[in-house]
Amino acid sequence: MKVVRYLPLLMALYIQINIMKLGNKIWFFIIGLIITIIIYFLTTNNEKYFNVVELPAKDEVGSIINQTTYPYIDTIIALGLKELNIKPKMVVVRNMDVNNLPPENEGLVTMAYIIGFKERYLIFVRKLEREDIISVLSHELIHLEQYQRRDLEMNLIEKYVTWRGKRYYRGELPSYTLREWEVEAIKRGAILETKLKSILYK
Repeated sequence: MKVVRYLPLLMALYIQINIMKLGNKIWFFIIGLIITIIIYFLTTNNEKYFNVVELPAKDEVGSIINQTTYPYIDTIIALGLKELNIKPKMVVVRNMDVNNLPPENEGLVTMAYIIGFKERYLIFVRKLEREDIISVLSHELIHLEQYQRRDLEMNLIEKYVTWRGKRYYRGELPSYTLREWEVEAIKRGAILETKLKSILYK
C-alpha cells in the first residue's frame, strides 16, 4: 500500500527525468523539481477521516453547539457524552483565547478548558490536529461529568475551585498532577479517548 501512496511522486520524478533528457539546461531541472514537489504535496494527505457513525439524538446528549473552525468537534462530543451516559442541557465549543484563561489554568500550557454552570457548559479549544482534539476533548468531557456530579465547581468571580466540598483559592491550588479532579480526568479521559477512536476510525 505504501507504493500506491508514493505513486504520484514516482510519476513526477519520471516526468522530471524526461524533461532533463531534453537538454542539460538547469531551468528544466528546476521546473521538474517544482512540479515534483507540487504533485507530491497535492496528492498526499495524512489526515485520517472518521467512519460514518450514527450520532446520538439531542434527547440523549443535550444540545451541542460548535462555534469552532473544526466541523467534527460536535461529533466527538456527542459520542463522548453518550459513552459517559450524561446529558447536559447545552455544550458550546469555542476557539480558545490563550490570553484569557481561568485562574486554575494560569501558568500551564492549556490545550482546552471547560466552564460549567447549571448544566450549561463552555469548552474552549486551542488549534490542534484531529487526533489531539479527540484526546483533549475526552479529558474535558470527564471534567464535564465531574461538574454534572457536582464534584467539581468553579467560581470565576471569587476565583476558586471546589472539589468534593473542599475549596481551593488561586494561590492554594495543588500542582496540576496532584489535583484530584485532573488525576481522574487524565486516567478516565485516556479510556474514553481509546473508546472514541475505536468508534471513529477504521
